[in-house]
Order: sequence, then structure tokens, then C-alpha cells
Amino acid sequence: MNRCFLLPILLSCFPLFSQDTGLSWTMALDRSAGGVRTFSRPILMTDGETFILVIRATEACYCYIVYQDAVRNTEILYNGRLTAGNDLSLGPYRLEPPSGTETIQVVISKIPQQKIDDAAKNYAQARSRGNADKLMNSIYELRRSISSLVESPEKPVLLGGAFRDTGGGTTGVQYTGTAVYVKSVLIRH
Repeated sequence: MNRCFLLPILLSCFPLFSQDTGLSWTMALDRSAGGVRTFSRPILMTDGETFILVIRATEACYCYIVYQDAVRNTEILYNGRLTAGNDLSLGPYRLEPPSGTETIQVVISKIPQQKIDDAAKNYAQARSRGNADKLMNSIYELRRSISSLVESPEKPVLLGGAFRDTGGGTTGVQYTGTAVYVKSVLIRH
């Protein structure tokens, strides 16, 4: 039975001049062999297992999702605007040999990220290893520019709503940050 664990990620900061610059969105990973309760550690899966990535924004924002498999083959899963309240569902994706670590980079932002846009455009035009590295580096550079030395720990939260679950409630994870958020999802198989 598939389980879908929604992970709310609340991005907020102090308002300046009565403007709210925070951003809130939700991410879920629906696995064929059961759900995920956290993204803070690598997710252990097996070869042949499938998953679907779902993102829902509570307000309009820009979203960049880049997938890199165990041998560094790179694919842009999404590059564009998300509208408020609509689900972006990507997949299903099947984990294929060789075994290793798959990486999904998710960037959510209130404003477009020009360096990522440019790197994604170059990669789409010429799918070379060099352009793939430039794309990944643009995401890593953004992450370094917005991260502090210490990230807040993940906070378990009980989520309401309809879920495909045999248990009583679904435990998700709440994150806090700014109007730009970069999340790396690591899958080991």
C-alpha cells in the first residue's frame, strides 16, 4: 500500500515595511514501498522501487527541480512558476542500477533565480557533463549564499487531511527559512 507523507516547509522572515516576504509550500515523496517521514537523512530504497514527488505552493512562486542519478546523469524535472494551491506531481521514477546515491535538488523562491535559469537553459541546449556541472553548481552556490552556519532542526508536526494510510495520523516535518529555499533529497539504493 502506498503512503504519502506531506512535509510542510514554512518559509518566513520578519516583514519589512509591512510586506510579508515569507513563503510556504509542502513537499511529499510517495514511495511504492511506503512513505518517508523525513528528508534530513538519505532515504534508503531498493533497485526497481518507484517514487512520485509532489509539491504544493500556498502562493505563486518559482520552482526548480533537478534530478541527478548515481552516475551523475542529470535531468531538469521542472523549471518554472508554480501557481498557488495547485499540485505539481512528478513521476513515477524508477530507481535503476547501478546502485548509489540519487540526488533531487528542489529550489523554491519568490523571485526568479537568474543563474539557475541561465544554467538550465544552457543545459537544455547542450546536455554535456560540463553544463550539468554548471547547473548543479548554480544550485549549490545559491544554497551557500542563503544558508547559515547552523540549520534549525526538523520539527515533527501532525498533518491533517486525507492520506492513504493505515495508521491514525501522519507525521510530517516542518522547516523554517526565508523566501528562497534549497532542499536536497538524497536517495540511496
